[in-house]
Amino acid sequence: MKLTHVLGTVLLVALTVPSTLRAQSPAAVPPQKRFLTIPIWPAAPATPAAPVAPTATPAMPPPLECVVACDTALPLSGVAFSPDGKTLAVGGYKEVLLWDLVEGKLAKRIGAGQIGTMVRAVVFSKDGKTVAVAEGTPYGTGAVRIFDVQTGQLVLSFQEPKGVVYSLALSPDGKILVAGCGDAATYVWSLEEKKLVTTLKDQLLAVVSVSFSADGKFLATASLDKTVQVWDATTWKAGRSKTTAEAPVHRCFIRSVRGSPADRSFMFGMAVGGHDSRTLQLRLDDQAPGWARHDLKVEMDAGAPLDCVWLKDQDPAKWYQFHVYVAASDNTVKVYIETGKAMELTTTLRGHSDWVYAVTASADEKTVASASGDGSVKLWSSADGSPLATLVQLSPGKDDWLIASSQGYFATSTPGAVQWKASGVKAAPGKLSGLQNPEMLRQVLAGKKVPPPALQ
Repeated sequence: MKLTHVLGTVLLVALTVPSTLRAQSPAAVPPQKRFLTIPIWPAAPATPAAPVAPTATPAMPPPLECVVACDTALPLSGVAFSPDGKTLAVGGYKEVLLWDLVEGKLAKRIGAGQIGTMVRAVVFSKDGKTVAVAEGTPYGTGAVRIFDVQTGQLVLSFQEPKGVVYSLALSPDGKILVAGCGDAATYVWSLEEKKLVTTLKDQLLAVVSVSFSADGKFLATASLDKTVQVWDATTWKAGRSKTTAEAPVHRCFIRSVRGSPADRSFMFGMAVGGHDSRTLQLRLDDQAPGWARHDLKVEMDAGAPLDCVWLKDQDPAKWYQFHVYVAASDNTVKVYIETGKAMELTTTLRGHSDWVYAVTASADEKTVASASGDGSVKLWSSADGSPLATLVQLSPGKDDWLIASSQGYFATSTPGAVQWKASGVKAAPGKLSGLQNPEMLRQVLAGKKVPPPALQ
């Protein structure tokens, strides 16, 4: 085994394995009952008059809590919306959960018996008919498997990776699938020809993030060796100088710069996390003629960044402004506004009880999903950062599930697993049981404004 492979694996495990499972693998964790607490705000929480950092989910105790009886929590590190936004794929232990966001339920579980270990990343095909799954174990081999969404059947496997597969990216035209792996290589497959196109090798440690530019002409790969490399996606050559960060890069993002010389200038977005550095960095490519080098860096106040997604502002007049959602190791999702000249923390999204490993957005960028080591996925509105719903598989490997909205409306396969704890509101027991309201939950998931429940 190569030394770089070993070092990369050790570093990644140290940075990303949740506290509840750091000492043992999921297979070694005995089933045990636990109680997951979901904060509920029947009415919108009041915003402090002069907050230092405005928060959509205040640190103050919520007036109502949904307490759910669950089995052992397994970390969730892969999450993706289908292109139409109707389905959410969530990677778990040896399976992928497909949540129906229209009907408000767990639609199906796929991959059981065919996925050998933890799912590290998931991505839908452009038509939404298949989902690619990245898997693997430290010190072992990895694979990418593609499943039919409708039938749940395995349709294709790529076995070339010689290390765990940490990240996936699909080209904008849907023809190329790329995987970043623990063997310090990036694998490129043609989905049309169903074969390996090339293997990119220019980094020393695990490649933990891969990302295409919006036009599909460039691919960025981020490594635990603290570098980001940009590749020409037509020739698969590393034609530009490597960017070096201060600490391991957990997530990279690449985008064009409006008004720049054609095909010559772009920006990197990087989430950099380590013991000595917890930053978000933005860097203008310094190879483009006529453009001066420009770097933007912001130190995070707490928690190392483990994933991030850059979203355009919904206002067309603010084309230059982006909102950066950062999954962090302090159990929060932090939201920054980035203008290319400045980056400022605006919102801290709270509610998870363990590290947040993954964050993604729907194609229309109206909904953000975060996946955590507490075994839950939370949905947020990108318009104001308000919480929408929490999705939980109550028992790994089983069809027991719960979806609860931030107001308390919920749907579940197992009503007996739900209890309530009221501290800031007076609520009659009969009223609390009436919160099981799938129709109201469906309206919340559809983005509609619903009235708060009557609890008295």
